Amino acid sequence: MQTGQLTLILGTVVTILLSVIAYFLKLLVQDIRDLKRDHMDLRELCIWLKAEQSNLRMYLEQGRRKASPPVPGNRFTAKPN
Repeated sequence: MQTGQLTLILGTVVTILLSVIAYFLKLLVQDIRDLKRDHMDLRELCIWLKAEQSNLRMYLEQGRRKASPPVPGNRFTAKPN
C-alpha cells in the first residue's frame, strides 16, 4: 500500500508542476506575440515621425529663406556657377 500511495502522490505532484509550467509557457508565448505587435507599431510610428521631422525641417528652411535677406555664400541662396 505504501508504494501505491507514494506513486499516486508523486504522480499528482508531477501533474500539478507540469500544469503550472504549461500555464506559464502559454503566458510567455502570448507576451511574445504582444511584443511583436508592439514592435511593429513602434516601427511604423518611427517611420512616420522621421517623415514628419523631414517635412518640418523643409518647412522651417523655407521659412528661414523667406525671412532672411540673401547672404553671399549662403548655401540656400548661392547660385551655381
